Amino acid sequence: MISEPTFDSQLEEYWEQLHAELRRLVSYSRVHRRLHDRKADRLREMNIAPAFFGITMDALYSGIIIWTHKLFDPRGERGLWNFLSLVENNRDQFAVDALRLAVDTMKATGCLPGKTWRTTISKSFEKKFDLMKR
Repeated sequence: MISEPTFDSQLEEYWEQLHAELRRLVSYSRVHRRLHDRKADRLREMNIAPAFFGITMDALYSGIIIWTHKLFDPRGERGLWNFLSLVENNRDQFAVDALRLAVDTMKATGCLPGKTWRTTISKSFEKKFDLMKR
């Protein structure tokens, strides 16, 4: 007899799949950005096979658009909206004590959601993806 998967295992599997999709999107974005940024100083190398690099960059850009839509589409099969809906529809599965412990931990580490948290994350994001250089 096959037992039904527990909510915890379903949530963990869903999160792993969502995380894999996010990693793929970030990888595509990094490769596209790297090729685009290196076009200026590696033009001679890129002109050896211009069709290859042009098609590769177009394919990466299309992949970025498709994956972003897939992750943020409210009607999508697997994405952030569905993950948040799963959590919202199963709030009773989350222990209040565990959530309080998480909030206390965030307070202790200075990562409480709010201005401090947003500032920390946005600075990290800007530094990681060089957003201030544009």
